[in-house]
Amino acid sequence: MIEFMIYPVSAIMKFWHYLLASVFGVDPSLAWLLSIFGLVFTVRSIIAPLTWMQMKSGRKGQLIQPKLKALQKEFESRTDADAFKWLQSQRKELHKEHSYSPLAGCAPAFIQFPVFIGLYQVLLRMARPAEGLDAAHHPIGFLSPTDVAEFLQVKFLDVPLPAYIAMTPERLAELGTTKEMAIGVITPLVLAACVFTIINMAFSTWRGYRTLDWHSSFAVGLTRFLASFVVLVPILLLVSAFTAPLPLAIMLYWFGGNLWSMGQFFVFTWHLERTQPLTEEFIAMREESKADFKVKQKALKAHKRAVRKHRALMLLQPHKFSTHRQTIAEAKARRREERRELTKDKRENAKLRREAEKQQRAEKRAAKQAEKEQAEKDQME
Repeated sequence: MIEFMIYPVSAIMKFWHYLLASVFGVDPSLAWLLSIFGLVFTVRSIIAPLTWMQMKSGRKGQLIQPKLKALQKEFESRTDADAFKWLQSQRKELHKEHSYSPLAGCAPAFIQFPVFIGLYQVLLRMARPAEGLDAAHHPIGFLSPTDVAEFLQVKFLDVPLPAYIAMTPERLAELGTTKEMAIGVITPLVLAACVFTIINMAFSTWRGYRTLDWHSSFAVGLTRFLASFVVLVPILLLVSAFTAPLPLAIMLYWFGGNLWSMGQFFVFTWHLERTQPLTEEFIAMREESKADFKVKQKALKAHKRAVRKHRALMLLQPHKFSTHRQTIAEAKARRREERRELTKDKRENAKLRREAEKQQRAEKRAAKQAEKEQAEKDQME
């Protein structure tokens, strides 16, 4: 897959170099530099419709959530054997009515992954050729050895594209630059790209928060987990830029890609809010689920505080150790009972549905057996 994706990526870079150098008369070295941003433009333009499709599909899924919740609630109240089939058919009809496909949002991820793998392989191989910077180069995809050699001579603010901060001073000297110059050029790019990354991730988290299903503990936990990445990912990227062999060419692509993503996100979000705004029904459902979540969280925190208090008192009042332990056990028992009570009806209905389904399967088996016996009897006659 990696080898395959090298060819389209290298073809795009060569196309932009030819267009800029041969058609528009741009200096060949500058054309190679601009071809990196041309690659950003081409790849992101191809993926942009898929990203929009992903966002639009996600919004459709959010807007039908109130109806799905109503179906789920009705399903939980039913005890007949056909309840699950009814739920599945109703969901399919609802998805069809709103032209919603749960798999539509997965397409960009499956397409972007091999594209970016090929992209980074091309840039890494061009900036860090296996045969060395001074030796004769092998072709990379559609890029000839001459193309690779020209690319390696390109400089951005007097720093060669193959240079990176973690490179040894001796190697940087061979490239015609110094560590101080490399740090001075690459660091602002890295910091700007990190800022763009933080903005992109922060607004993505905010958009997810606005449509969060507070009744889903998984969704709440996932949102909190992703929120932590708003700070963690830029730090990791910043550390990698200073410690890993990431050439200036990669930093330029990263800078351009994150800048594009930030602008694209704002444009798509603005258009999405105009064309498919959140409905009052959805907002009411979200606020209701959020209020329920806060009540549950408040009760949970009160329970934990009480348990911690009595655990501390067990140490401070050893003579009342058994009393505090009993109090903790009673508090936990009450907590379990409260949770069981909340799902009592749901569990009872689920049990009745299972029994009904079991009875239905038994009746089908009996009917099938009767048909078989009747067929054998008719055959004997």
